[in-house]
Amino acid sequence: MSKTRRLLGLVLCILMCFVSACGANQQPAASQNPATSNQPPAPPASSPSAPSPSASVPSASASPSAMAPAPTEPEVKYADHIDVIQTNNSVAVINPFSPAASTQPTNWVFTMIYDRLIERDDDTGEFVPSLAKEWKTDDYQTYVFTLRDDVYFHNGDKLTVDDVLFTINKAQDSPGTSGANQWSSVDTARVIDSSSIEVVLKYVYPNFRFNLAFPAAGILNKKAVEADPEKGTWVGTGPYTVVEFVERDYVRYARNDNYWNKGKNIITSTIVQRFVPELSARTIRMQNGESHLSFGTSESDMYLFEDNPDFEVLPHVYNQPTGLSFNMNDPITGDYNFRMAVIHAIDKEEATFLAIDKWGIPWVENGSVWGYDTPYYNRDIPGIPHDVNKAKEYLALSNYNGEEVEIAAGLATDIRAVQVIQQQLLAVGINTVFKEFDGPGLNAYMIDRNSGSQMIERSFPLDLNPSSIRNYFHSESLNNRMQYSNPEVDRLLDEAARQTDPAAAEASYKKIQELISLDVPYTTIHYPLKGNVAARGLGGLKYTAEVDKVDLREIYLIIN
Repeated sequence: MSKTRRLLGLVLCILMCFVSACGANQQPAASQNPATSNQPPAPPASSPSAPSPSASVPSASASPSAMAPAPTEPEVKYADHIDVIQTNNSVAVINPFSPAASTQPTNWVFTMIYDRLIERDDDTGEFVPSLAKEWKTDDYQTYVFTLRDDVYFHNGDKLTVDDVLFTINKAQDSPGTSGANQWSSVDTARVIDSSSIEVVLKYVYPNFRFNLAFPAAGILNKKAVEADPEKGTWVGTGPYTVVEFVERDYVRYARNDNYWNKGKNIITSTIVQRFVPELSARTIRMQNGESHLSFGTSESDMYLFEDNPDFEVLPHVYNQPTGLSFNMNDPITGDYNFRMAVIHAIDKEEATFLAIDKWGIPWVENGSVWGYDTPYYNRDIPGIPHDVNKAKEYLALSNYNGEEVEIAAGLATDIRAVQVIQQQLLAVGINTVFKEFDGPGLNAYMIDRNSGSQMIERSFPLDLNPSSIRNYFHSESLNNRMQYSNPEVDRLLDEAARQTDPAAAEASYKKIQELISLDVPYTTIHYPLKGNVAARGLGGLKYTAEVDKVDLREIYLIIN
């Protein structure tokens, strides 16, 4: 048995112990604990196979999914207020059509205040009605949506087809933003009548459903945005309203008591979603009861909560390969032999263990870059093993002449990993210099394609739509910070997204993974195993392997 499997077995034993001890989070089937081998689980039954073109998708009688309701016994008392510490990035602006609204916690905000035309039930994998009570397509290119007639925005305006059309047009005018990405495939949109709108895509796209259900695809209020471009984007139809927002600090929500969707269990009166940059401060806030849920607690502090009866630790594998990316335009890191030397030099087990201890799954035995739960994972791609002699052989074939090569990182765990990797590279003769950032600083640094970054320790947050890999590896994508360009990968990415036959889509995505693995613009070092901390009695939390999809709408805290 390899070291990887032994270490993974230990991690998974710990994970299963945690899961058996805690029940605050109801996990969907697609994000159950990983299998006991170092391979991702089989795709869930809800993988994005295309529905029959002749079917309505779905029927009007379907209802939005809801978690099991909170206890309703008369003696149960709930806290009026819950304080949530978000992940390591801040919320700079509440506007899906702003370039600054690209962080994961910003999408959490969108989930709280907006509704989308449709939603994805993460328990079943089905796409269900939301603002659209019905939608139809016969060819996956032309879609007709029929709106509900009982939905009102936070400002009292009734939802109309004009608001939907305005949202789509606003997206067309905001390229490069999170909201625009969800509507980028739209060619034309037109109002059919007072309750229906037709959307025609630029091409056949069966997985358009994933885009429509993404948090940043929420429908905005036309009148509010036009009257106040800054705060008008806070107005949605969702179960919570924004009552206070301090940029890069916190968002305070109040329950929308006029919320249309009575199938949701909206219990808590006010919720604060806050950014706490200091790891120690997050731990202190949880210990003294200032916060009730933390997604950013330091792994080194987890022992303080694991055996404490006042808390529950919620371990969760994120769909987020984390590792080292290379600048493919740089004369050193653009050299294939140099990249292979680096990858062979890295002991991924050691780097993972020293960076995050048991809170990461080192990824050695598979060489694909793919989401842990994303369908169509290519299990036939071999990993590149740690081999110092191979590393030296490849280095001798490269054009490297002893220069200092820059490595950048922006999160605490990534910074620790880089410090280990630096020593491993030095052992084979590669000199490096470390450039340290905070999370937002690294994002800004990567946006500058003329920056000096040669290698970056980073993650690729992927969702369950296999098309999401395009964001990082298509040559035209703004998120392709590696400057990676392979015309065949581009062609297949475009082709795969349009496949209506699941078998053909699977073949295309597996080929894409194979080609990327041959070019090695990136190597996965680990998948993060996040230990989120909740106060005992907290329930209703819903999240999947997709880090953008944290759903705080139905959380509650029992206080008796």
